[in-house]
Amino acid sequence: MLLELERNEIVKYAQLMLTSGLVVGTGGNISIFNRKENLLAITPGSKDYMDMGPEDIIVVDLDEKIIDGNGKPSSELKLHTIYYANREDINAVVHTHSFHASALSCLNKGLPAIHYMIASAGGDLKCVPYATFGTSELANNALKGMINRKAVLLGNHGLVSGARTIDQAYSIASHMEYISGLYMTCLSSGQDIQILSNDEIENLNRQFVGYH
Repeated sequence: MLLELERNEIVKYAQLMLTSGLVVGTGGNISIFNRKENLLAITPGSKDYMDMGPEDIIVVDLDEKIIDGNGKPSSELKLHTIYYANREDINAVVHTHSFHASALSCLNKGLPAIHYMIASAGGDLKCVPYATFGTSELANNALKGMINRKAVLLGNHGLVSGARTIDQAYSIASHMEYISGLYMTCLSSGQDIQILSNDEIENLNRQFVGYH
């Protein structure tokens, strides 16, 4: 099977994304890029993750031509190919609709450095303007918003994370959801929120070198 390893990993993490609450139903999507083959494997559109097997994962090239797999790739394909074409440090992308990160995106608020684990994404996160799902506009907004970062919030939508490996990309998405929940809780308290300094973020980034 073409990109068998990548396809099996996508099934594993897509199901984990659903059971851990990072998506609801068939929302969100995951991809892995094989730079040697110059091909990516991506979740199919509107497929129940728990009924999904590796043969359902779609293999496409960077021109979005389907190479292998049953059905059609995720409607957010452009949101994935744009990173692989422009970010050599990213070989896996996770797109979630997790509750707290999506709530922040609906407020069009970024995520400040309120917790040290934000360093796994490189620092505070931007929230980019809303654009219709599946469009080049959304993909371009996401790419610009994630400069020097490993995650970005999509206005009125959700979150995207990217890293060298799928386990890193998934871990970043999970941590950003946790920190988003902390931030929403802190905002509701009405108290001042302590933000980590830029110097400390730089120090933490050096400690989190494994995520880069």
